[in-house]
Amino acid sequence: MGTVRQKCKYCGKWLSRDEDTPEDELRGDVCKAIHEERGLDGKALLEHRRSQSVAEIPVVESGPFKGQKWLKLATFKIILPKAGIPVSRIVDAIGKDRSLDGPVDPRFRVVYVGRPRYIHPWCASSEGLEFLRNLKVGKSLPLVEEAAKMGAKTSPKPRKSVTPVAQLEAELQP
Repeated sequence: MGTVRQKCKYCGKWLSRDEDTPEDELRGDVCKAIHEERGLDGKALLEHRRSQSVAEIPVVESGPFKGQKWLKLATFKIILPKAGIPVSRIVDAIGKDRSLDGPVDPRFRVVYVGRPRYIHPWCASSEGLEFLRNLKVGKSLPLVEEAAKMGAKTSPKPRKSVTPVAQLEAELQP
């Protein structure tokens, strides 16, 4: 009995499974959880993905970010630790896995252009980063607030040096 690569029957990602895995078990753990907890099958997930897909990277049409293209989410996730913000905050903000829960704020709406996901450039602004820093969704409470709830009088551990927001914004500019 060996291990073979097979595709998840819901999302198409490659899985490493035993070669005698039954057909109804050809799905990843995340897809299995989504199917069992939410009752969504491959067709429903595909329809959800299509509802978030666009042909081209969106460009902001008005406001302070007028003319800027939306940011690739993978790039944005790289700068979050530099700003002292855990990546879990953006995951919570966009609506968790596959954005099934919907964004916590309309500016955190995700769009797909092919496989990559994109978010509004406001998210990388000082206001957007501050919003993420203070986000209280799920288990991602800020350390200071968690410590206070447990009775601590000071922050549990000092933050590492944080890159100034202005520098992060400059790095994001095309």
